[in-house]
Amino acid sequence: MDQCSRKAVSTPPGLGDCKAPKVLGDIVESIAGAIFLDSGCNTKAVWKVFNHYLHPMVTPETLPMHPVENCKSVGMAQNPQKKMAQKLAARNALVVLKEREEAEAKKAADDGKKKKKSQTRMCARGGQAHAKRFTYGVRVNTSDKGFTDECIREPMQCKKKAKDSAAALLLELLNKWYS
Repeated sequence: MDQCSRKAVSTPPGLGDCKAPKVLGDIVESIAGAIFLDSGCNTKAVWKVFNHYLHPMVTPETLPMHPVENCKSVGMAQNPQKKMAQKLAARNALVVLKEREEAEAKKAADDGKKKKKSQTRMCARGGQAHAKRFTYGVRVNTSDKGFTDECIREPMQCKKKAKDSAAALLLELLNKWYS
């Protein structure tokens, strides 16, 4: 209890430097939320239940305001310097994105100069959010016959399986050609 007895002057009794386990806060928060919802969003009902336990330490009057809410109430959230900093950060982010885009375009141009040996593309994507289905097509550039027809298999539940399925079909085609 010695650790909890050392507290700032403006802090309510018992809330000083004492650190409670996170799980305790989660439990209290869950109970308060359940009471709040069951009472039809009535904060007075929550305080009625918790007042007995928290009254010496916390009351609605002594409960400290969240720092963000405090800033909003004081007017610091609309500070012109903050808006300028946001604009500057956005401008800097755009510069970085443009540099990345140019680097990727240059890399793609360099890769285009090299002869591509294979191509993979997503042919279709469908299904509901909880049951997506992917269809991929794959083809290769052979040294004697050029590019193969695009090999496409049935839709799969994940991209990797769809690519693997299309690649397996391509291997079957190449085995027929060269056996």
